[in-house]
Amino acid sequence: VLDALDATFEKPADGVLLNMESNVERMTFKVSGEARDPGLVQGILSRLKTLGSVADAVLLGQEYQQSSSPRPVLFTLEFHMRDPS
Repeated sequence: VLDALDATFEKPADGVLLNMESNVERMTFKVSGEARDPGLVQGILSRLKTLGSVADAVLLGQEYQQSSSPRPVLFTLEFHMRDPS
């Protein structure tokens, strides 16, 4: 799943994943990062939803920072893994 997330960004200037938190009991993962534009964030969600191992993926927040950063969109998303049993 993390490889698929990373592959969403074609080049480092498009985006970067900054942090990941997991709740193993709930099979939930929260990921934060930066992206060049909001469309790339939506691409991450779309990509996650196509993976058979992911039950659901939602955008928790997205913020546009007013700066000269090449990746001005901060985002946080959460996805739930399917129960393998």
